[in-house]
Amino acid sequence: MELAKAMRVKRQYVNAVANGRTNVSINRLQQFADALGVPLIALLEGCEELQHQSLCCPCCGARLRLVSDEQEK
Repeated sequence: MELAKAMRVKRQYVNAVANGRTNVSINRLQQFADALGVPLIALLEGCEELQHQSLCCPCCGARLRLVSDEQEK
Protein backbone atom coordinates (compact mmCIF):
# COMPACT_ATOMS: atom_id res chain seq x y z
CA MET A 1 0.00 0.00 0.00
CA GLU A 2 1.62 3.24 -1.14
CA LEU A 3 0.00 5.38 1.57
CA ALA A 4 1.41 3.19 4.33
CA LYS A 5 4.84 3.23 2.70
CA ALA A 6 4.78 7.02 2.36
CA MET A 7 3.82 7.35 6.03
CA ARG A 8 6.31 4.68 7.13
CA VAL A 9 3.63 2.71 8.94
CA LYS A 10 2.21 -0.77 8.46
CA ARG A 11 -0.62 -1.14 5.98
CA GLN A 12 -2.65 -2.75 8.77
CA TYR A 13 -2.53 0.56 10.66
CA VAL A 14 -3.82 2.50 7.64
CA ASN A 15 -6.59 -0.08 7.17
CA ALA A 16 -7.51 0.09 10.87
CA VAL A 17 -7.77 3.90 10.70
CA ALA A 18 -9.75 3.83 7.47
CA ASN A 19 -12.16 1.25 8.89
CA GLY A 20 -12.62 3.05 12.21
CA ARG A 21 -10.95 0.32 14.25
CA THR A 22 -8.36 2.67 15.79
CA ASN A 23 -8.01 6.31 16.76
CA VAL A 24 -5.84 8.87 15.01
CA SER A 25 -4.12 11.91 16.53
CA ILE A 26 -3.99 15.27 14.79
CA ASN A 27 -0.26 14.73 14.19
CA ARG A 28 -0.95 11.42 12.49
CA LEU A 29 -3.76 13.06 10.53
CA GLN A 30 -1.21 15.59 9.27
CA GLN A 31 0.92 12.66 8.11
CA PHE A 32 -2.07 11.30 6.20
CA ALA A 33 -2.59 14.69 4.55
CA ASP A 34 1.11 14.99 3.67
CA ALA A 35 1.20 11.47 2.22
CA LEU A 36 -1.95 12.17 0.20
CA GLY A 37 -0.51 15.47 -1.02
CA VAL A 38 -3.40 17.54 0.30
CA PRO A 39 -3.57 20.25 2.97
CA LEU A 40 -4.83 19.08 6.36
CA ILE A 41 -7.94 21.22 5.96
CA ALA A 42 -8.92 19.09 2.97
CA LEU A 43 -9.46 16.19 5.37
CA LEU A 44 -11.65 18.38 7.57
CA GLU A 45 -13.82 20.37 5.16
CA GLY A 46 -17.43 19.41 4.69
CA CYS A 47 -17.55 16.62 7.24
CA GLU A 48 -20.52 16.55 9.58
CA GLU A 49 -18.56 14.18 11.79
CA LEU A 50 -16.13 16.99 12.67
CA GLN A 51 -18.57 18.35 15.21
CA HIS A 52 -18.44 14.93 16.90
CA GLN A 53 -14.61 14.89 16.94
CA SER A 54 -14.18 12.63 13.96
CA LEU A 55 -13.19 13.30 10.37
CA CYS A 56 -13.80 11.96 6.89
CA CYS A 57 -11.12 10.84 4.48
CA PRO A 58 -11.81 12.64 1.18
CA CYS A 59 -10.51 9.65 -0.79
CA CYS A 60 -12.46 6.78 0.75
CA GLY A 61 -15.00 8.46 3.03
CA ALA A 62 -13.79 6.53 6.09
CA ARG A 63 -14.41 8.13 9.46
CA LEU A 64 -11.29 9.10 11.41
CA ARG A 65 -11.78 9.84 15.11
CA LEU A 66 -9.61 12.59 16.64
CA VAL A 67 -7.70 11.82 19.83
CA SER A 68 -4.77 13.34 21.66
CA ASP A 69 -1.28 11.97 21.13
CA GLU A 70 -1.47 10.31 24.57
CA GLN A 71 -4.69 8.46 23.67
CA GLU A 72 -3.17 7.13 20.46
CA LYS A 73 -0.49 5.15 22.34
